[in-house]
Amino acid sequence: MSLEQVMTLRERRVQRIQLLAQDNPHGTVVCFKLNIPGDIKTSKLLVHVFKEGVRAWERQAREQGIAISQISIVYRNAGDTYYCVVSPETSAEQVKQTLIGLEETHPLGRLFDFDTYPTLSRIELARNPRTCLLCDKPAALCARGQAHSLSELQQQIATLINTVLSI
Repeated sequence: MSLEQVMTLRERRVQRIQLLAQDNPHGTVVCFKLNIPGDIKTSKLLVHVFKEGVRAWERQAREQGIAISQISIVYRNAGDTYYCVVSPETSAEQVKQTLIGLEETHPLGRLFDFDTYPTLSRIELARNPRTCLLCDKPAALCARGQAHSLSELQQQIATLINTVLSI
């Protein structure tokens, strides 16, 4: 997948999020995709992981009484994306804290990439940055410096998925 294709898909995601936010100015928009490095963003196995992330979020929302609506899922070769709107009764901060909790505690959570709009960062919520899949350093630092090879990252992801899904 070319950089141009990646940028086009990112623009489409942003446009969809902006439309949802415009139509729901008091709600929180949630966008979910997988955090998968490299050109291959989807496969039968990754679709399974994606669906597990959606199930985990929707289950957590139900358990916490978080009302969600306008659910849509876009399936693309560049990776799948889930969108929903959380009712204004739940603050964006509470939504983001719940999503960070999933990223940190779910067995596959390291592969989950949940974002909220309005945008809130982990730092704004006094949470630690995400750690690298291979070491304890911040993931963004390792990614920027290309501290690990793509094959190392892909192998770690495959091991994680196979372990959790008992494949």
